Amino acid sequence: MSSATYRGSLTVGALIASVLLSAAGCDDPIQAGAGRPTPAPGVAVPNPGATPPPPAGEPVDEAVTPDAGTPPRVYADEEFVEIDIQQRDPFRRFDIEVVAMPTVQSIMSDTSIDEMRILGIVTGGSGARAMIADRGGVGHTVRARQYIGRPETVQVGGADGIAIPLVWRVDRIRTNEVILTRENPSAPDQPPLTRTLTLRGEDQMLLMNLGSVAPIEGETATPVIPSIPSGG
Repeated sequence: MSSATYRGSLTVGALIASVLLSAAGCDDPIQAGAGRPTPAPGVAVPNPGATPPPPAGEPVDEAVTPDAGTPPRVYADEEFVEIDIQQRDPFRRFDIEVVAMPTVQSIMSDTSIDEMRILGIVTGGSGARAMIADRGGVGHTVRARQYIGRPETVQVGGADGIAIPLVWRVDRIRTNEVILTRENPSAPDQPPLTRTLTLRGEDQMLLMNLGSVAPIEGETATPVIPSIPSGG
């Protein structure tokens, strides 16, 4: 090999080594292909991980408070009161229980107590009994614990209450009177109401016809005829 060829090889080798050293000392990595364009001086480069600025024209809240979460709910006492329109108990039963009043067999059911007259009373034998005439003059035999007379309607519970028919019951039969009793639904804890039918003798009937004795409430001045047939 000649000296000129040897010197040419050294020159080429030195040039290649110089290029490699320059590439190794560069801060930017070597990229293959087209690289990212270099921004112009004075232009800010956006950071992909940074929060974008608010749009133009909107106010910027300088003091942003962190989210404290949902505040606890406070319940008032009124919320636990059941309202028929807004809140209804799905388990409530709205069935209305109708209690039928017991029916009793009443003697002289078309005659009031004021229209009755005692024709006679028997206290011996199988038990005390009385002969009572209805408003038509027909006699009926009654005994203790029997119901007599026309039912009387009593309003229970005020103006919005219910009407209950009540019948007088023969409680006791004495020598000259018949004691009647009836329950008082407006005061169930009180004793029952009491009425008395009195037997008038022949002398009292005579005095009543003459106007000396006032008739009993419901009685007339007509004397009782002993031969009135019994309807009981």
